[in-house]
Amino acid sequence: MPPMVARLALGALFLPLMPAGRTQTLELDSFAQPGAQGAVLPTSTWAGAGNVIRLTDAIAVTGTALDDNGWGASGLTVDARTMGYVTIVAQSDVGNQAGALVFQLEDAALRTHTVAVPTAQFASGVRTTVQVPLGAWPAPTVFDAARITGWTLGGGTLGLVPFRMTLDQLALTATGGVVAPAISLQPLDRLIGVGESTTLTVAATGGQFTYRWTLNGVELSGANGPTLALANTTAANSGAYQVEVTNSAGLALSRQASVVVVNLRASQALAATATASYEPGSTVTVRTTLTYGDGLGAVALQVRVPAGWTWVEDAGSGADARPAAGATGTLEWRWAALPAGSPLSFTYTLAVPSNAKDAQVLAAGMQVAQGGLAGQIPVNPAPLLLPLAARPHSADVNGDFRLSLLELTRVIELYNTRVGTVRSGAYRVDSLGEDGFAADAARAKGPAATLLGRYHAADSDRDGSLDLFELLRVIQLFNHRTLDQVRTGQYRVVASGSEDGYEPGP
Repeated sequence: MPPMVARLALGALFLPLMPAGRTQTLELDSFAQPGAQGAVLPTSTWAGAGNVIRLTDAIAVTGTALDDNGWGASGLTVDARTMGYVTIVAQSDVGNQAGALVFQLEDAALRTHTVAVPTAQFASGVRTTVQVPLGAWPAPTVFDAARITGWTLGGGTLGLVPFRMTLDQLALTATGGVVAPAISLQPLDRLIGVGESTTLTVAATGGQFTYRWTLNGVELSGANGPTLALANTTAANSGAYQVEVTNSAGLALSRQASVVVVNLRASQALAATATASYEPGSTVTVRTTLTYGDGLGAVALQVRVPAGWTWVEDAGSGADARPAAGATGTLEWRWAALPAGSPLSFTYTLAVPSNAKDAQVLAAGMQVAQGGLAGQIPVNPAPLLLPLAARPHSADVNGDFRLSLLELTRVIELYNTRVGTVRSGAYRVDSLGEDGFAADAARAKGPAATLLGRYHAADSDRDGSLDLFELLRVIQLFNHRTLDQVRTGQYRVVASGSEDGYEPGP
């Protein structure tokens, strides 16, 4: 059911004088402030006080407006028999749940003619021009298009949901055709590093477009699409980008998008290691190198470290602010200005928890402010992969990547540790033991296990005790057989996807 709105008397309808050859247009409302040229204001009205904010050239529906509210006018005398389309300029706003924007005409006998357009056709937060056919006029005995006395524009009445739109223009046209472009998605500002890539994008309503991109007012050769890709950028790519969108009905000029290419590159790598991997319970040192030119503004390095990893120290950063001792999560270094003399190379050290397993990553990025813009520049590689060191299973005493019966028996021995008569499976670190561990007959399974400096490879949940499930996993590795059913006990190290970091087989 179309919206019902309050009616106010209206003395006249704006009917522009159209030049010969131009499509006739009846502008019903510009939704501008009272007195705007070409509008039926101030006598048209919104049904539901307090639900409209008047802008410079539009109204924004706010407050408690529901989809049965709407804008409308009465007291008209309009002959719309030659009109074939309604053109609506509007946008969908945050919180809108109305599924349709309904336009209704009313004749002198209070009979109605209604068309609707899905609100999804109106861009979110951007004025969009939508042209909808009015359809064939019914017989005068059903609806008299020659004697239209009022109109309404609003939501439907199927659910009484919030109606949040900004309305800009409502007009009737005699014929359809190409609508002049209206920018629905503006190109955005960008700050990127030298050598990086970015894409500027524009979108418009109206159809059948041609595009012309400019940089600082100079046309860019071959830049004739809705997107403009900038690759392997240099300082010459910095400037103001604008696009002209044109069709047979007119043109629209986008905003100027500022692109700033800063002379900054950043890289990261594990320092002082030949294996490029980490050991649980140890530390890793990362070297970060910044290469840059003069004139950079404030710079910040942010590094997201794996859960449980902590910052220990750095060396040579010269940062004005650095992480606090024991910091976790996202670490940050800040420079009001980078030191003179590029490059800057420094290291930082992280403590790895003893229960770490699987491959981990360090994701890093540079936050840079320049020329009134701020942006992020990646630190390569993005992210930095940290594999778990490929070391033998704790039960594999001789390190041949095979589990023998004697080695399995040792795990069973730890599993059978008891406190009195109660099996606990508890163990402790013992550097003098054959496998680096020993049974702990003084400790029951519990929170105290978190004090262990490192854990047996079979201890998947890192609680300092071996349970039956963990023992069966070692037996599974021990029982690996070849295709001819010869037991070899072979296993291999895997980076991830395994509960203990190992899989049966060579």
